Amino acid sequence: MAKREIELLEKAPPSKLKQTIVATTKKVGLPLAIAIQLIFLTLLGFYFKLNWDLNALSASIDEKETVLEQGKELETLFRRTQNKLETIAAVKEDFCYPCALKILGKITPALVNFNTVIIEGEKLSIVAETFHGPSFALFVTNLLEEKAIKEVTITSGSLSEDGRFNFTMELWFNKAEVTQND
Repeated sequence: MAKREIELLEKAPPSKLKQTIVATTKKVGLPLAIAIQLIFLTLLGFYFKLNWDLNALSASIDEKETVLEQGKELETLFRRTQNKLETIAAVKEDFCYPCALKILGKITPALVNFNTVIIEGEKLSIVAETFHGPSFALFVTNLLEEKAIKEVTITSGSLSEDGRFNFTMELWFNKAEVTQND
């Protein structure tokens, strides 16, 4: 029996085209493979750097979120206070409360004591007391004669066992007169 052999290389010489391709591949192929590997390694390094930065930013964000959560209550208080200040500034433009209180202080007899004064727009609610009946009458007379006050309503009044007269009033001020009396 005849022995068969497998030839891995061609016996015929390669053509010019094949020789040119092989020579070009040897010259360009190795530097090209090295360049591709360098590009891959550069991209891999860039990926790891971005991943590192992402983890650092994530930790930083978590830290800042806890700080923001702690400051949330303070921010709410600050915003509420800011809204109140804005409301006060807007009200000050509309009506002169210090002027109204100054007028009230000027016409109030010495024996009348205010327990509570509530200001709502141009209305002033008063809870007060006096031990002296004529002081209450003088106070009411002064209120009715004051041009800056356009309406007075006595909402309640009571005499206690120790002789104090407790009363509640509502006063409506004339805005134009209040600002003029400043």
